[in-house]
Amino acid sequence: MGNNQRQEHRNNNDKSKRIAVAKLFGKLYEAVNRQETASPEAVCIVVGDFSKAKFVQHVSCSARGSRTLDHCYTPFRDTYKAPPNSVSPDHASILVLPTYRQKLKQAPPTIKEVHRWSDQSDSMLQDCFDHVDWEMFREASNNNLDEYTDSVTGFIRKCIEDVVPTKPVHGYPNQKPWRNCEVRAALNARATAFKSGHTEEYKKASYALRKTIRVAKHEYRAKVESQFNTTNTRSLWQGLNTITDFRRETRSVDNISAASRRAEHLLCSF
Repeated sequence: MGNNQRQEHRNNNDKSKRIAVAKLFGKLYEAVNRQETASPEAVCIVVGDFSKAKFVQHVSCSARGSRTLDHCYTPFRDTYKAPPNSVSPDHASILVLPTYRQKLKQAPPTIKEVHRWSDQSDSMLQDCFDHVDWEMFREASNNNLDEYTDSVTGFIRKCIEDVVPTKPVHGYPNQKPWRNCEVRAALNARATAFKSGHTEEYKKASYALRKTIRVAKHEYRAKVESQFNTTNTRSLWQGLNTITDFRRETRSVDNISAASRRAEHLLCSF
């Protein structure tokens, strides 16, 4: 075989390879396009070695020297990462972790003290307020309205803290606002049924949980919407704060004015 024939043979082989690669990319494009059209909101992950794609490569760890033999592509940038040694020895699987940090892990749980009101605490507070000399606060404030207001509100707040018992409530960053005591009880019931191993009880508990969540969501929605269907301006702003998740810094006991402290000292001296 002469040189011309060998060159022509190589050209034909190269042409056949290019045609095969073009067909392969065509099939790959059809498959990806079909999946994206069927599920436009789903994450499309393509595994393979092709450099002329519109996707982003997420595997940056080298497998052989400085070469990256494994490839994992998605249409989203900075969404997934492959930690070191995430590729199996046979290169059959790749461990890809999301770079997004869950809301539960972004902030630690909070513990808030809430008051447990009862008829007994109400009667004790009423008896306490009936025996208070309210004129003493006005005299201690020298007829200053601001100091008088701070003194009275500070005294009322201290009485509530001393009389009404409190209990700690744990709050989590991903906690839903419609999750009430009924939902928590239904969750505990489902967990208990799951641990017991009884299939029928677990089905009933799961159905009851779904029904409870649906009712809790409906009640919370009606509560928020009712704040906008009223002429009360305060209720309207509370609804806006709930929707926008606005949290105003609350005043602590340390921020009580000096007049309030003097009034409390005078009261305790009797």
